[in-house]
Amino acid sequence: MQWGARLRSDFLAPQRLGMVLLAAILMAGCLPEAPKPDPSQQGLAVAAVGATPAPTLPLAVSPATALVQIHQTLTLTASGGTPPYSFAVTSGAGSIVVTGNTTGAFTASSSTGNVSLKVSDAAGIATTATLQVILPAPRSPNDSLFSTQYGLHYSLDKDIDAPEAWGLQTDCSSVLVGVIDTGSDMSHPDLLNNLWTNPGEIAANGVDDDNNGYVDDVHGYNFVPGAANPGDPSDDHFHGTHVAGTIGASGNNGVGVTGVCWRAKIVSLKAGNQDGALYSSAIISSIQYAIDNHIKVLNNSYGGAGFSQNTLNKIISANQAGILFVAAAGNGGSDGIGDNNDTVATYPANYDAPNIVTVGATLSSTASAGTLAAFSNYGASSVDIAAPGTSIRATTPTASTAAMSASAIATSYAYLQGTSMASPLVAGSAALAWAYQPVLSHLEVRDLLLSAADINTALSNKIAGSRQLNLYRMLNPNHPR
Repeated sequence: MQWGARLRSDFLAPQRLGMVLLAAILMAGCLPEAPKPDPSQQGLAVAAVGATPAPTLPLAVSPATALVQIHQTLTLTASGGTPPYSFAVTSGAGSIVVTGNTTGAFTASSSTGNVSLKVSDAAGIATTATLQVILPAPRSPNDSLFSTQYGLHYSLDKDIDAPEAWGLQTDCSSVLVGVIDTGSDMSHPDLLNNLWTNPGEIAANGVDDDNNGYVDDVHGYNFVPGAANPGDPSDDHFHGTHVAGTIGASGNNGVGVTGVCWRAKIVSLKAGNQDGALYSSAIISSIQYAIDNHIKVLNNSYGGAGFSQNTLNKIISANQAGILFVAAAGNGGSDGIGDNNDTVATYPANYDAPNIVTVGATLSSTASAGTLAAFSNYGASSVDIAAPGTSIRATTPTASTAAMSASAIATSYAYLQGTSMASPLVAGSAALAWAYQPVLSHLEVRDLLLSAADINTALSNKIAGSRQLNLYRMLNPNHPR
């Protein structure tokens, strides 16, 4: 019985046998060969697989939040969703343009505050980004004597707000600045890197290599009558070197002083001799050189009582060529007291041409900073703007000249005063603002100088509009007065 029972338990029905055989086949890895697909159906199978859409990532933009300085550009990148993408400003000031398949470039305006952007894909799905437009922090150079340059920065804030402006722009080398004066020290360590170099001229080879009519004009030209070497506009006085340094002594180089422009291209147009006397013919030739060589700003820190129609005609030609002509208002007569240019004309300050900006001088380093300097000429209708003109520290020739010895002027760096020192602060500011906004015309730069000025009531009835130079507001019109 037991044997029979065991036999019966070992007996498998046909259905169970099939299952055991299938399990055995699986365990042995010996499945029967699968049937081959019909070739005529293969394309359909592939198409069916390809029609299955891949999962898409959610639409996103990077960065979704960011800080942007005024006038700066930020690239945003879209991803996910269904390309192509579109970008738009929905609130706040600024603009955005598509720059690639997935990118847009946002450019901040001059207004600070939040800006909302909308990024959309081809399916109409949208996401947003929020940017905050901010002002950059003020920036001061590491030049060892900067703390003594009161016209640029002074604790009583009667300066031109240079550090605030330098947070936005320090380089004006895209704007050629001509200095009509006694020349420049070509080897001064704080100037040599910021002197313009004529790319088409080979130094001291006696040939007009670029065929511009001037032989060896590598850094400018010497127009003084009878000059032994017209191609060398070196300063044998001191005045021109100081003016050039006020505009563009190398900034943030750890040495000496800085100019309004840390990087510049200064063209030396020597029209004055070793005694500091300028020649009318040389001035006219200097202006023509500026026209011929695409100089944009001309500084003119000189003056006299004589009217010259030829000079006025040349200034008008400079206006037609798009040149801004910055002129010192003058330092009064032999009594050391400033004159009223409205009634007693001095030239070139009083010439009637739309490109002239006439500059008076204010005190810069005393409790009375911001008031008109006693020596400064003035004119409620004829003097356009004032700038600091006392205790102005800038470059002087590294080797003493006869004029320096006679006036006890220090070598390399010295303090000077005069409307001659105020004028280059305006010229340098014009160049820096023009480099910051290169689309402006010379007359628009002139208008900006005047409209951005501080309203200084101490200059009432002395300077047109009571205007005092403010470089920072030229770059940031929203800067409060």
